[in-house]
Amino acid sequence: MMIIDPVTFGDVAFTRPAPKWVFDRTGTLVQVPAGSFAVTYDPMDLTKAPYALIEPAATNLITYSENLAAGWTGSASASLSGADFHGIPYYYVTKTNSGTSEFRQHYVGARSAGQKVVATLAMRAGSTDSATVGLYDWAVGGPGWGTLADATIEVSGAGSVFFQTGAAFYISGLSPSVDTFIKVTRTYPAGTPSAALLIYPGTVNSSTIGHSVQATRVQVEIGRATSYIRTAGAAVTRAADGIASGAGLVYSNVPITEPDYSSTSSYAKDVVVHDPATHNTYVSIIAGNVGKALTDTSAWAPNGVTNRWAMLDQYNNTQTSSAEEIIVVLTSQELAQGVYIGNADASDVRISCYDQNDGLVYQETQDLIIPDSGSSFYNWCFKPIRKKSYAVSVQLPPYYAGLVTIALRKPAGTAKCGMCVLGPLVDIGLSKYGLSREIKDYSTVNFNFDGTSNVQKRNFAKVMDVDVLIDNAYIDSVIEALENYRQKPVAWIGVAAYGSACLFGTYTSFKSVIQYPTQSAMNLQIQGTV
Repeated sequence: MMIIDPVTFGDVAFTRPAPKWVFDRTGTLVQVPAGSFAVTYDPMDLTKAPYALIEPAATNLITYSENLAAGWTGSASASLSGADFHGIPYYYVTKTNSGTSEFRQHYVGARSAGQKVVATLAMRAGSTDSATVGLYDWAVGGPGWGTLADATIEVSGAGSVFFQTGAAFYISGLSPSVDTFIKVTRTYPAGTPSAALLIYPGTVNSSTIGHSVQATRVQVEIGRATSYIRTAGAAVTRAADGIASGAGLVYSNVPITEPDYSSTSSYAKDVVVHDPATHNTYVSIIAGNVGKALTDTSAWAPNGVTNRWAMLDQYNNTQTSSAEEIIVVLTSQELAQGVYIGNADASDVRISCYDQNDGLVYQETQDLIIPDSGSSFYNWCFKPIRKKSYAVSVQLPPYYAGLVTIALRKPAGTAKCGMCVLGPLVDIGLSKYGLSREIKDYSTVNFNFDGTSNVQKRNFAKVMDVDVLIDNAYIDSVIEALENYRQKPVAWIGVAAYGSACLFGTYTSFKSVIQYPTQSAMNLQIQGTV
């Protein structure tokens, strides 16, 4: 049995004075306007969870990131390949001379001793499935490629990597149609007046005429690799992202459609307004409603929280809904390692954690569709699709200021979520078999004199009864923790594998018995919120 102690969320302010490029859920590069928070997908694997992007200012030193003809030099030629990545063109780098080793290069300026340079690019096979990529030093008498100790390489996608010399690496097995993403990092051992990124089709010193590879989305930065910065004629500097301190909701793709309340506006009867301070909405119950405070019950009636905040309130049956996808980004300002999603209607739940210093540190996807074919064609085609309405994760890395992105997807439908909890984990003990679940129904039935009845269907709450085993060394701390949780709704994870054993609510009673020399037994009765 574990408890996820929910963090109380408010709004967290975000700033960025310039646009930013990210990849959406289809892998398309889209521009996020200045001042808008950026969430991106991994274009190399769109099945992974999206993640938040809070980055420092960065400059792409490559003046033409998607055109290897303009702004580039070198003995190898460059021409448009005809391939593209969601509208981003690829260029061939082609060897035309059999007598020399040919390359395509882009100068990135003088570099000082000890400066780290990071080059990233996407490549595909052309007439050959191999290429050599590296960071060079053109200084006379300089280190040239340097040594292996100066450089590292990371490759995502098809292909194998072999060290060639210094900061030059040979990649083979490129795909002609799927990206291989390459990152080369070099710390220059000495100052150089002219550093450059070089791309060789095939191998260095190859004499084969016509060897070609495809490349695009080229970026060279100082210090660390960041998200893609598009250039077309000059180096581009992207402004830093700024995020305020405090726990809260940093971003949601679900809009708030109700206008903010203003004491100077006149509201007609039945108009709904939004209170930004509480995220609650109110409906006007009078005409010509001017200057009436939202607390004035003669003028306003409570109308629940906004659609955006319904998943973050303390009620399971209030749902946030959005076409195809719900995305929220939360920051806890605590070592929050647990997530509970309840009363959901989605195909899958994707969770990620992004740290401003370490970058993307965690991704997870949970499929909510339950396989039901039983190796039967009939069952697969004609039985109703069964889904889980919950998701639990208790393995987020312990980052105090991590940005946790939670996405619920339902392609071609409406994604819904009734409960979203993020917070630290508290281990109560080991749940025993015999856990029971029932509901408390708040519906009413009124019987007439002739035995007929009228039913008023209302919400219900989950009720769970569970026995746990606790090591005696921790029994006192567990009791004290439960005493502090009295009348505080938390997420109770009896068994993560069963949604019926997970609920959000408060305990109605607990009783502990020091039963054995090393272990104690405890019974918990827990009632969920409606």
